[in-house]
Amino acid sequence: MKDFLIFLAIAILYLSFKSTIMPSVPTPDIPLIIVFFIAYNSRTARGVVLSFIIGYLDDVLNGSIIGTTSFTLVFVYA
Repeated sequence: MKDFLIFLAIAILYLSFKSTIMPSVPTPDIPLIIVFFIAYNSRTARGVVLSFIIGYLDDVLNGSIIGTTSFTLVFVYA
């Protein structure tokens, strides 16, 4: 549970920073790295939920179509 909250906080900070301060600067995709790390270390339902939440936040903060990044990150986790 501690990892879940830490990774969620990191993703929220990164996505808010990326969408407000540096929207046009190419930055590494930290949420994708988090999903790969969680999929490699623990295969649980929490990882699926975390990848969906991170993808949904990415869609909301960047103004893209809701569900595309969520589906992609869940697919990557699987």
